[in-house]
Amino acid sequence: MDMNGDWDDVKASVQVAAGRCEMAVVASHEVAGDHAMEFSLVTVGDEPASLKFEAGGDRDPRRIRAWARVGTFGDTVRERKLLGEVDSRLVQLRGRDWAPLDP
Repeated sequence: MDMNGDWDDVKASVQVAAGRCEMAVVASHEVAGDHAMEFSLVTVGDEPASLKFEAGGDRDPRRIRAWARVGTFGDTVRERKLLGEVDSRLVQLRGRDWAPLDP
């Protein structure tokens, strides 16, 4: 999924999205310098989940590519919801230092 937002807001957006999707972030790390991030999550049902992000680079610095995997065999509905929540939060934070959390 392609998203537009500030690269510095990805971590905060993942934290908010995880909570909204009844998941928790258990680990995160940057890979390939500052151009990629990976997150390991766990659902309330103790299923593994993961998120991966790549920065758009110099051609389009606000473009962010994202992938999600929920469960051992994947769950398209929950993956779309998780990515949608991340994207929604990135939109709220775009160009801002903070934004209130919607209920």
